[in-house]
Amino acid sequence: MSLQVNYVRPVSRADRLVTIMVMPVPTAEGVSELAAVVDLLRYPAVLFGAPRPEGKVDARCKYTNWDQVDQALSLLESRNVSVTYVRHLLHLAACFAQRHGLRREGTATLTLFEHENITSIRYEVPVDVSREAALEWTSEFWGELAYVDLLQPNFLLSFVDEASA
Repeated sequence: MSLQVNYVRPVSRADRLVTIMVMPVPTAEGVSELAAVVDLLRYPAVLFGAPRPEGKVDARCKYTNWDQVDQALSLLESRNVSVTYVRHLLHLAACFAQRHGLRREGTATLTLFEHENITSIRYEVPVDVSREAALEWTSEFWGELAYVDLLQPNFLLSFVDEASA
């Protein structure tokens, strides 16, 4: 499935394009937004393309399982991280990767952290670049999110090299 851009509004600084706001693809009728987000996290090929090499698992969980991700996302609501935000962030990340020619390489990883009644999620998308380049792309992506006040510390999406995933 390709990324559908329903609405594009460039936001720019004098020295470079900062971000493109992308309206996420609507959820299917009869499917809750929460279920749609869990599916996007579990099957990121929908947005980021199939993992390479062929035969790789699309996504996996660390410190949790897919049956508990919806509960974790519900807990994030108390930290002002809605499922709408997560869905939008996934679409923004896919658009960012597409804009910069980042090719997916390997299995995406969702890591759940829980400490002292605080829940956070890190979602790592492996791309076909070095560790250093992946850190730079993540920093660039986070910079774009921060510029338009969309960076939330309780749900972070990072680009990583396959060895780090």
